[in-house]
Amino acid sequence: MAINYVGLAFISPVFITFLLLKVSGVPMLEKRYKGNEAFEAYKAKTPVIFPRFW
Repeated sequence: MAINYVGLAFISPVFITFLLLKVSGVPMLEKRYKGNEAFEAYKAKTPVIFPRFW
């Protein structure tokens, strides 16, 4: 029975990441703060998901 659900273990994180990046997380935040100069500067120097260490 557990073998049948192994695919969900791999699909679920990908689906959640897609939702956050394209549907509800980032787009809604950017829409809310559109035109805010401080947020635009922050957005330009900050990566969306994965941090830069350089």
